[in-house]
Amino acid sequence: KLAEVGIDVTAGHSERSFCLPGQFGGKVDWHNDVAVLDFKGIDDSKLGGRLGYDEHVRQLAAYGKGLGLTRPRLLNVFIGRTEGGVQLRQWTQEEADQALAEFYALLRFYRLTKGFPCNQLSEAA
Repeated sequence: KLAEVGIDVTAGHSERSFCLPGQFGGKVDWHNDVAVLDFKGIDDSKLGGRLGYDEHVRQLAAYGKGLGLTRPRLLNVFIGRTEGGVQLRQWTQEEADQALAEFYALLRFYRLTKGFPCNQLSEAA
């Protein structure tokens, strides 16, 4: 399925961690210079339906930012737990931009409620 949309998983990096000091960090399932993938196991009965939720694209957008990528393709790869069927969700650039803004708003809220400094966040979004 990934090859059908021009992604060669052998030409990228899997399971990479990153940290933006003073901001956030994470562990990415797979990425290269132009795409970020996150794999999700789901019940097979959900394949073929609407997949991909706000938190999924926020996670991917934050990963792209954390990896220092400029406007990467963001894709969720949903894999059926029993039969192994696959469904892709590629997010649009508009969705990605909105998700990154939402992520930073939520991060700022979290840091304010926990008493963590936010001065580095205003420049980053």
